[in-house]
Amino acid sequence: MPAITPIAVPSSPIRVPSIAKMRSTAASLAPIALRIAIVVTLVMMIMEKSSDIAILKAMGASDAAVERIFAIEGTLIGLLGTAIGVLAGFAVTTQLDWVQRQIESITGIDTLPATIYQFSTLPSEIDVGQVAVIVALAMVLALGATLLPSRHGARLDPAEALRYE
Repeated sequence: MPAITPIAVPSSPIRVPSIAKMRSTAASLAPIALRIAIVVTLVMMIMEKSSDIAILKAMGASDAAVERIFAIEGTLIGLLGTAIGVLAGFAVTTQLDWVQRQIESITGIDTLPATIYQFSTLPSEIDVGQVAVIVALAMVLALGATLLPSRHGARLDPAEALRYE
Protein backbone atom coordinates (compact mmCIF):
# COMPACT_ATOMS: atom_id res chain seq x y z
CA MET A 1 0.00 0.00 0.00
CA PRO A 2 1.50 3.36 -0.98
CA ALA A 3 2.26 5.83 1.78
CA ILE A 4 0.11 8.90 2.01
CA THR A 5 2.17 12.04 1.68
CA PRO A 6 0.95 15.38 2.97
CA ILE A 7 0.48 18.15 0.44
CA ALA A 8 0.84 21.86 0.99
CA VAL A 9 -2.46 23.70 0.99
CA PRO A 10 -2.46 27.40 0.18
CA SER A 11 -3.75 29.65 2.94
CA SER A 12 -7.43 30.39 2.75
CA PRO A 13 -9.53 33.24 4.12
CA ILE A 14 -11.86 30.58 5.56
CA ARG A 15 -10.94 29.84 9.16
CA VAL A 16 -11.40 26.25 10.22
CA PRO A 17 -12.22 25.86 13.92
CA SER A 18 -9.76 23.89 15.99
CA ILE A 19 -10.58 20.46 17.36
CA ALA A 20 -10.56 21.90 20.90
CA LYS A 21 -13.19 24.52 19.96
CA MET A 22 -15.38 21.92 18.27
CA ARG A 23 -15.06 19.61 21.27
CA SER A 24 -15.94 22.38 23.73
CA THR A 25 -18.91 23.39 21.57
CA ALA A 26 -20.18 19.81 21.51
CA ALA A 27 -19.64 19.51 25.25
CA SER A 28 -21.62 22.69 25.86
CA LEU A 29 -24.53 21.42 23.74
CA ALA A 30 -24.85 18.16 25.68
CA PRO A 31 -26.30 19.76 28.85
CA ILE A 32 -28.81 21.66 26.73
CA ALA A 33 -29.93 18.41 25.14
CA LEU A 34 -30.18 16.90 28.63
CA ARG A 35 -32.48 19.68 29.81
CA ILE A 36 -34.67 19.47 26.72
CA ALA A 37 -35.01 15.70 27.07
CA ILE A 38 -36.00 15.95 30.73
CA VAL A 39 -38.51 18.74 30.11
CA VAL A 40 -40.11 16.90 27.19
CA THR A 41 -40.28 13.63 29.14
CA LEU A 42 -41.88 15.27 32.16
CA VAL A 43 -44.36 17.30 30.09
CA MET A 44 -45.46 14.18 28.22
CA MET A 45 -45.78 12.30 31.50
CA ILE A 46 -47.88 15.09 33.02
CA MET A 47 -50.14 15.05 29.97
CA GLU A 48 -50.56 11.27 30.25
CA LYS A 49 -51.05 11.33 34.01
CA SER A 50 -53.32 14.39 34.21
CA SER A 51 -56.30 12.32 35.38
CA ASP A 52 -54.16 10.63 38.05
CA ILE A 53 -52.88 14.02 39.20
CA ALA A 54 -56.46 15.30 39.32
CA ILE A 55 -57.57 12.35 41.46
CA LEU A 56 -54.63 12.86 43.84
CA LYS A 57 -55.48 16.55 44.16
CA ALA A 58 -59.19 15.79 44.63
CA MET A 59 -58.23 13.41 47.45
CA GLY A 60 -56.32 16.22 49.17
CA ALA A 61 -52.77 16.12 47.79
CA SER A 62 -51.17 19.54 47.99
CA ASP A 63 -49.53 21.32 45.08
CA ALA A 64 -46.17 20.85 46.83
CA ALA A 65 -46.68 17.07 47.06
CA VAL A 66 -47.51 16.76 43.36
CA GLU A 67 -44.58 19.02 42.47
CA ARG A 68 -42.28 16.90 44.62
CA ILE A 69 -43.36 13.70 42.81
CA PHE A 70 -42.39 15.11 39.43
CA ALA A 71 -39.22 16.73 40.76
CA ILE A 72 -38.08 13.37 42.13
CA GLU A 73 -38.86 11.66 38.84
CA GLY A 74 -36.95 14.31 36.86
CA THR A 75 -34.02 14.00 39.24
CA LEU A 76 -33.98 10.22 38.78
CA ILE A 77 -34.01 10.66 34.99
CA GLY A 78 -31.10 13.09 35.25
CA LEU A 79 -29.21 10.80 37.62
CA LEU A 80 -29.65 7.80 35.32
CA GLY A 81 -28.60 9.80 32.24
CA THR A 82 -25.57 11.19 34.03
CA ALA A 83 -24.52 7.74 35.25
CA ILE A 84 -24.86 6.25 31.75
CA GLY A 85 -22.89 9.18 30.29
CA VAL A 86 -20.08 8.87 32.83
CA LEU A 87 -19.84 5.09 32.36
CA ALA A 88 -19.82 5.44 28.57
CA GLY A 89 -17.16 8.16 28.79
CA PHE A 90 -14.97 5.99 31.03
CA ALA A 91 -15.44 2.98 28.75
CA VAL A 92 -14.45 4.86 25.61
CA THR A 93 -11.59 6.75 27.25
CA THR A 94 -10.00 3.65 28.78
CA GLN A 95 -10.32 1.71 25.51
CA LEU A 96 -9.08 4.35 23.03
CA ASP A 97 -6.10 2.23 21.97
CA TRP A 98 -8.39 -0.73 21.23
CA VAL A 99 -10.80 1.50 19.26
CA GLN A 100 -7.89 2.90 17.25
CA ARG A 101 -6.56 -0.60 16.46
CA GLN A 102 -10.03 -1.76 15.38
CA ILE A 103 -10.44 1.20 13.04
CA GLU A 104 -7.01 0.56 11.57
CA SER A 105 -7.68 -3.16 11.08
CA ILE A 106 -11.08 -2.57 9.46
CA THR A 107 -10.02 0.27 7.15
CA GLY A 108 -6.40 -0.77 6.60
CA ILE A 109 -5.33 2.84 7.10
CA ASP A 110 -2.89 4.08 9.71
CA THR A 111 -5.02 6.55 11.65
CA LEU A 112 -2.06 8.45 13.06
CA PRO A 113 0.80 8.20 10.54
CA ALA A 114 4.20 9.10 12.03
CA THR A 115 5.02 11.29 9.01
CA ILE A 116 2.20 13.67 9.93
CA TYR A 117 1.64 13.34 13.67
CA GLN A 118 4.17 13.33 16.49
CA PHE A 119 2.34 10.62 18.44
CA SER A 120 1.15 7.14 17.51
CA THR A 121 -1.76 6.77 19.91
CA LEU A 122 -4.46 9.14 21.08
CA PRO A 123 -3.63 10.56 24.48
CA SER A 124 -6.33 9.97 27.05
CA GLU A 125 -6.42 10.86 30.69
CA ILE A 126 -9.37 10.90 33.05
CA ASP A 127 -9.33 13.90 35.35
CA VAL A 128 -11.53 13.07 38.33
CA GLY A 129 -11.97 16.76 39.16
CA GLN A 130 -13.35 17.55 35.70
CA VAL A 131 -15.63 14.52 35.83
CA ALA A 132 -16.96 15.66 39.22
CA VAL A 133 -17.64 19.17 37.89
CA ILE A 134 -19.44 17.77 34.84
CA VAL A 135 -21.54 15.42 36.98
CA ALA A 136 -22.44 18.28 39.35
CA LEU A 137 -23.35 20.54 36.42
CA ALA A 138 -25.47 17.81 34.82
CA MET A 139 -27.36 17.22 38.06
CA VAL A 140 -27.96 20.95 38.64
CA LEU A 141 -29.27 21.24 35.08
CA ALA A 142 -31.47 18.17 35.58
CA LEU A 143 -32.93 19.67 38.75
CA GLY A 144 -33.48 22.99 36.99
CA ALA A 145 -35.18 21.26 34.07
CA THR A 146 -37.68 19.58 36.39
CA LEU A 147 -38.97 22.83 37.90
CA LEU A 148 -41.18 24.07 35.07
CA PRO A 149 -42.95 20.77 34.25
CA SER A 150 -43.41 19.84 37.91
CA ARG A 151 -44.94 23.24 38.70
CA HIS A 152 -47.20 22.87 35.69
CA GLY A 153 -48.38 19.48 36.95
CA ALA A 154 -48.89 20.80 40.47
CA ARG A 155 -51.09 23.65 39.28
CA LEU A 156 -53.35 21.37 37.27
CA ASP A 157 -57.04 22.01 37.92
CA PRO A 158 -58.67 18.69 38.93
CA ALA A 159 -62.07 19.54 37.46
CA GLU A 160 -60.56 20.54 34.11
CA ALA A 161 -58.32 17.47 33.98
CA LEU A 162 -61.20 15.07 34.67
CA ARG A 163 -63.67 16.80 32.37
CA TYR A 164 -62.87 14.71 29.28
CA GLU A 165 -62.08 11.41 31.02
